[in-house]
Amino acid sequence: MASPICLVNGSSTLNGVDVPAGATVTIALADIAGVKSWSISCINTDELLSAATVTAGLTIDHVAKTATFTAPAAGSALIFLSKVNNGLDANGRPDPSLTTTFGVFVLTATGYRVGAFDEKLEGSSQFGWISKFNPLIRGVVVNPASAGAGLAFSSGAYNVGQNADGSIVVNADDIQLKPAYQSLLDNATVNATANALVRRDGSGGSAFASVTTPTIKPADTGASAGTTLSVTGSNTTTGSPGAVTIRSGVASSPSSGQGSGNVTIQSFDKDSAFQTGAVQVFSGSNFVGPSGAVFLETGTAGTSSGLIYLHSGVASGVGNKSGDIFVVPGSAGSGATRGNIVLIDTATPSQTVANGQGVIGIGNVTSIPTSNPVGGGCLYAQTGSLRWRGSSGTVTTIAPAEPHCPKCGSDFALEFENAAWGDELTICLPCMLGSLEKLGIDMGFAIRRRLNPEVTAEQRKQPAEMPQ
Repeated sequence: MASPICLVNGSSTLNGVDVPAGATVTIALADIAGVKSWSISCINTDELLSAATVTAGLTIDHVAKTATFTAPAAGSALIFLSKVNNGLDANGRPDPSLTTTFGVFVLTATGYRVGAFDEKLEGSSQFGWISKFNPLIRGVVVNPASAGAGLAFSSGAYNVGQNADGSIVVNADDIQLKPAYQSLLDNATVNATANALVRRDGSGGSAFASVTTPTIKPADTGASAGTTLSVTGSNTTTGSPGAVTIRSGVASSPSSGQGSGNVTIQSFDKDSAFQTGAVQVFSGSNFVGPSGAVFLETGTAGTSSGLIYLHSGVASGVGNKSGDIFVVPGSAGSGATRGNIVLIDTATPSQTVANGQGVIGIGNVTSIPTSNPVGGGCLYAQTGSLRWRGSSGTVTTIAPAEPHCPKCGSDFALEFENAAWGDELTICLPCMLGSLEKLGIDMGFAIRRRLNPEVTAEQRKQPAEMPQ
């Protein structure tokens, strides 16, 4: 027996069919057996559409018994009438079974069907149109006492609160960053990769906390390989420039002021006030010196003293030279004094160099060496004199501290000390040469004299008289 039942896009129309907005929709008879003629038309729509317009847009194939049309916009409802054999049986009498209606729906953005005029069971063969409205009625929420953090309830709707700085924009259908803030995020994360942490803060700075092993490093490979890593303190046109501090531990709370314009690297800081414009590398308790200085210092770590090691590297290959190490004090500008090189155990270098300029000062030894150095010797100052202890234990006074000769008042040329014998030998060069010449030994080969024009050549031949 002929049947007017249709399929929409191959699906049953028993409870209506949902189709996408703008899609091509195909209506076809489910069974064409016994069908001599078939008609299809849109008889009802929602309040925004016209049934006549939808019917006019149908493309009908009377041979294949199909019809196609373009689905309307979201939130639409269409009721179609399908009739076979003009709705008449073999005897020409009206037969209701040869006519049927069905619904085609385009869902709203929230997934609901809208209703069509005179809709009955086209959307639900069991409950009809009430299946559309009851879920909406049950979903109505009475104004709650509290809408929760970030939400406000007004006129039956929840609204997202607007943040104070305006960085987030709340639209009708979505929430987005304000374009200026989105640009900051895009610029900060354009090269971000997995397992990488990027934070951009225009005012407050960034901090890594509770991280087992935090690492900041340029890429090893790829387009960014070899990129310079820069850690820069804030640059300001007012106030003091920012400091850069790298610290592995703090024995006590850090100072409230880190100085201005400092670069500080500390492995363990006992805390002190920082100076201005200094580069400071500390290991152990730090030293507070003048502003504008470069500090390279080790303190006391447990029971061992710190070590400062300067190494210029080892060259390889014929003709190459290992790197030199230069210690260059600053030269003096107008009205200034030239810098010195000072080895001391005091915080007052001028006491050692006697306020000199461009000199090398060595403070008195704290403990006189008693064992023999290996592979060289050690140079030290003792009570103002400069001494050298060689690898055999011989201590030689290179420069006595004061005039010692009781006869002529001149400085000793050499002071020799033999610790093994407990003996000390001092030599006064003027007295020694004078004594030799007095014995008739010509010492002219060893002496460059500045001749006195008042002394005759005959007088110079006479033996020198030694002071008594």
